[in-house]
Amino acid sequence: MAAAQATVNEYLKTPTAIGPTTPLARPPARGKTFVYLKCNLPQCATVGSAVQEAAGKVGWKAQIVNYDSANPATLISGLKQALRYDPVAVGISGIPEELWKSEEADYEKAGVAILPQQTGPVTISRTVPVQIGDDSAVAGKIVGSWFIADSKAKGKGLLVSVPAFPVLTELGDAIQRTVRAGCSACSFQTLNATVAQQAGNQIVPAVISALRRNPSLKYVVTTDGVLLTGLSAALRAAGLHDIRVGGALATAQNEQDILDGSATAFTSYNSSYIGWQLIDAALRRSQAMSFTADDGGSPEQLLVRSTVGTPSDTASAPADFREQFAKLWGLGA
Repeated sequence: MAAAQATVNEYLKTPTAIGPTTPLARPPARGKTFVYLKCNLPQCATVGSAVQEAAGKVGWKAQIVNYDSANPATLISGLKQALRYDPVAVGISGIPEELWKSEEADYEKAGVAILPQQTGPVTISRTVPVQIGDDSAVAGKIVGSWFIADSKAKGKGLLVSVPAFPVLTELGDAIQRTVRAGCSACSFQTLNATVAQQAGNQIVPAVISALRRNPSLKYVVTTDGVLLTGLSAALRAAGLHDIRVGGALATAQNEQDILDGSATAFTSYNSSYIGWQLIDAALRRSQAMSFTADDGGSPEQLLVRSTVGTPSDTASAPADFREQFAKLWGLGA
């Protein structure tokens, strides 16, 4: 329990540094194009806006191509459309490599990089040179440690995820590993929802049903805060007033719930930062630079009432991440 609390204390601190540390080899060449394939989730919209912002900073054009996460065929058509823009690179969010691997040969032939972001495991190659924003092991350690410490090493919880997204499976596995290693009296029951349940807003009703069936469950922990949209109101309506709620990838609603006392802790998710990091990766790829793992990683923080600040769908720390990226790119802030 002491070790878990030490991890919690470490990640309550506000991040101050971006992940990448190596400056570009030379100033960015202007006039290039980057394409972002935007899914239909709120986080993807924020990433897309940040991609446009960061691309504009280096004199690039950002094209946004929409697709439906529940319909992989729209992703494939989007990838084909993206090549017509003659881009430096194309960013993808959330969708596992097995669903877009068929397009890698065409991208290799065209010399265009695919930059996956939180897609789960990928095979690194010249065409797929790095995976962005996949800090599942870190986020899982933070969430698992919070669960142990908050429950005084005796928590019984419901772990909510959507296995169709491999990055969420990785995160759930990391939470489970942390809890198994650090708390012999703790346990999770799992609720593995489908993409269709998520799209139909059926996950929260399933959570309520699970809690009613098993009154020993006093925690709801999720691999992605967006999966619990509406849970606070549903818990009140069901008369379930003693449930602790937490997890990874906080949304503005999760953060408001923390302030209201209907949730306890979520890891932050700076989707605007991810947009800038995708452009950072594209710049490095365009200059044939090597990559550190995950392009240096993404800032992580555990948000509780004392650290959450103003609720937002994207974290703001480090507060000057844009200026830090610009400095690495050899540009003025």
